[in-house]
Amino acid sequence: MIQRLQSILLLVAVLCNLGVLAAPLWMYQFGNGREVVNGLAVTAEQSDAGPQEISFTENPFHLAFFSLVVIASAWLFLSIFQYHNRKRQMKWGYVGLVALLLEVLSLVLFTNNGPFLLGGSSGGIEVQWGFALPVLALVLVWWAIRRIKADEELVRSVDRIR
Repeated sequence: MIQRLQSILLLVAVLCNLGVLAAPLWMYQFGNGREVVNGLAVTAEQSDAGPQEISFTENPFHLAFFSLVVIASAWLFLSIFQYHNRKRQMKWGYVGLVALLLEVLSLVLFTNNGPFLLGGSSGGIEVQWGFALPVLALVLVWWAIRRIKADEELVRSVDRIR
């Protein structure tokens, strides 16, 4: 059934994962400016120049990260509807878990490749709160897989009694 706890956990994981696109992930501080990276764009502000922005399609690392977010979210969302076959739902959950791990890896590689708009070495690098969202999605998917496995064991034990 859709209202099972694992379905709700998977839905919350999808929402957390899609939240990465709008949340600030990383910020580079410079002497006279700063650069903020989120899932859809990189925005730079300098005191001597106006704000600059590049979209995710202009940077291959950013495009790979965006693609992994969309793929992992769609895969996990579709796994919610596999509730009638718990073994398949667990397999889909594991594939979603791997996609989320690849997403976190690409996020780390993407942010280590910056700064993007402002030249020079960065004076300070700060991790923003959006960086925790894919990690939270990982934990939620792992928890959902454990719940699916517990349901499967319960059904097997009831079948043995019959």
